[in-house]
Amino acid sequence: MKRSNLWLFSGASLATCLVASVFSAYPLTKTNRILVLTNVTVIDGNGGRPVPNMTVVISGDRIADIFATRKKRLPAGATMMNLTGHYLIPGLIDSHYHFMLGLRSKEAEEALRRFAFLGGITTVRDMAGDAIALAELAKTAADGTVESPRVYFSALMAGPTHLLTDRRVDQISHGRPRGEAPWARAITSGTDIAKAVSEAKATGATGIKIYTDLAPEIVAKITAEAHRQGLKVWSHAAIYPGRPSDAVRAGVDVISHSNLIVAEGMERVPQQYAGSYPLLDYNSAGVESKAISDLLQLMLSKGTFLDPTMVVISQLVKTEKGKIFQNPQQMAEWSYMFTMRAHIRRIPIVAGTDVQETPATRQFPNIHTELELLVTKAGLTPLEAISAATRNGAQVLGISDSYGTIAPGKVADLVVLRGDPSVDIRNTTKIVCVIKGGKVHKREVALDQELYGTTAVVTGKDTVKGKNRGQGYENKYLYMDVWVKRSGRWQCVKTYSVLNGKH
Repeated sequence: MKRSNLWLFSGASLATCLVASVFSAYPLTKTNRILVLTNVTVIDGNGGRPVPNMTVVISGDRIADIFATRKKRLPAGATMMNLTGHYLIPGLIDSHYHFMLGLRSKEAEEALRRFAFLGGITTVRDMAGDAIALAELAKTAADGTVESPRVYFSALMAGPTHLLTDRRVDQISHGRPRGEAPWARAITSGTDIAKAVSEAKATGATGIKIYTDLAPEIVAKITAEAHRQGLKVWSHAAIYPGRPSDAVRAGVDVISHSNLIVAEGMERVPQQYAGSYPLLDYNSAGVESKAISDLLQLMLSKGTFLDPTMVVISQLVKTEKGKIFQNPQQMAEWSYMFTMRAHIRRIPIVAGTDVQETPATRQFPNIHTELELLVTKAGLTPLEAISAATRNGAQVLGISDSYGTIAPGKVADLVVLRGDPSVDIRNTTKIVCVIKGGKVHKREVALDQELYGTTAVVTGKDTVKGKNRGQGYENKYLYMDVWVKRSGRWQCVKTYSVLNGKH
């Protein structure tokens, strides 16, 4: 079998005369390991055209220099990668992720992180989960040798009518009563907001996720206090009884889920999240309506990012079949059109999935499907979609000084492709290797599929009854659990549930 010339060789045989760099150089450190990528086409994540025949010098974990191949002398003793015919993009950032730690075996969790990482995802924004486990994972995943995305996570805040009745909270609260964990906090008009935000920040969270069942004035107070304490604020579009515009007006940094934006144009907004999905009316709230247009203008003026989660919406069309939404196909088309309108208005978009696949069911993580949908359904160019999953993702995390684009001084989180994604966005799946902090991780085709073996999906209904501050409640759920069989044992690798107003 002929050995590929892609992989590593040492020396400085490509060195030639010294000519000015096309990018500003970052100082080399003599003690750092130096990796040089030559003859590669660079797509830097800023949306500009691909630049062919470039050399990228990596010193330690940082990009030190970028210049036209053969236009500068290469560092002596550097490790070389000849990437002729290949493309270099920044590491992908999934801006709506859920690790759901603790719901799977340790082996399965590690395999899923490896699956995501070798699928090109070098960073995730986890949108609510077990902060204790996530903080530990964030420390571990910061190491460039670890095959896991870097982790930035949120602390959830919602109204007690929702948070105290959501069974999912029990899975992440480490025995604390519902609504009392600093990372899953029930907020009322009597809550000390400054204290709640401070305790959330102490978990290591990067941002506050505003969920639902919060009055607009409380959303505004949380947002202002979180920003005062240096945290980002990321909002669910459904913040009933408020409208999406209440979150945007409050100054949240990101709003999630295009399909839930429809409430902005409805005459009557649901009063709480439980049972709200069947009430969403995509007929009365036209995507071209004045209310939606005004919201888009407000988002533009406030600099609000949109996290549309196209892939989970597309999956609902296939799996939900009218059990929750009145017309799933209409819901999806409305969502796609809203995202397209946002893009046309130059509202910044991030790429987030909200639903993670496993090696048992997919060859690549869902971020690639999200990118394809942004291009085919929302009208982004492939280069704009790449920016959504790189530069924009870093911006909403507040880490764009070091991540999200290819430039000297940035951390060397990169993906090497054998196809041009600017021509066909599906080429983001043609991954040769992932570079994390200057460390090269070669993608293996098999990955960890053997870990999962047989897969089964279990769906059902559940009703939770109880009292909240003396008031009775009854929440109904539709749920889906994904189970896999390994070595004769079944393990739950993913669980997904939604509140539903009727069974």
